Amino acid sequence: LKELIPREFRLMRIAILEDEPHLARQLLDGLRARQFECEHFGTGQSFSHAVSHASFDLLIMDWQQVETGMAHGVAEGLP
Repeated sequence: LKELIPREFRLMRIAILEDEPHLARQLLDGLRARQFECEHFGTGQSFSHAVSHASFDLLIMDWQQVETGMAHGVAEGLP
């Protein structure tokens, strides 16, 4: 599968907001195996802080956390 992903996309920085450790581990393992650079955040607060102070190419957010307000500010601030 790695060969199906263009080389320029393999260096993408991805921020992941997921509070369930087993789901986060599956996402991280799968994406890192395909050469993506990933950073995991378990709380909306740490996620919001990171995305406001660092550059990421893609944000993957646990929708339940967004709905409960943990990452609501991030979701509202996106274009």
